[in-house]
Amino acid sequence: MASVLLLLGEIRRDREALFRQLAVAQSVPVGRLDPAHEALLVLSLHHAYTSLEAILERIHRELVGTPPGGPDGHRRLLDGAALDLPGLRPRLLSDEVIRAGHALRGFRHVVRHAYAAAYDEPRLADLQREANVLAVVLPADLDKIEAWLTTVALS
Repeated sequence: MASVLLLLGEIRRDREALFRQLAVAQSVPVGRLDPAHEALLVLSLHHAYTSLEAILERIHRELVGTPPGGPDGHRRLLDGAALDLPGLRPRLLSDEVIRAGHALRGFRHVVRHAYAAAYDEPRLADLQREANVLAVVLPADLDKIEAWLTTVALS
């Protein structure tokens, strides 16, 4: 199935981007952030979540069609990844990844829509810890997704 092989390639590319951004987020020393480090952390957290969401959107688009829309579409996409859908797909993400993902999803919204907002450093430190959770737990989830899609492509 050529479309599934293409999907696998796109997921692998998004995965590389996601972990590159998580590594950047982890490298920022939190505690009296200067403006450059704050901007680096904010953008890396934003980009990491966006990469995760891109993976979920690609899978949803391939299996179902258009990803969920509307004001709660991003939340529904992430929550849907926690569901095992027999006959369609297995559960995609663990509870830890869903929880950390929701924290970054909410922050992504702030980054995109609160242009003049000042960022709270303790909140940024919390989000950096959520990014660390993703860096540790997400690889196993993505490995399972890739193994499942490889099986689908070869069947």
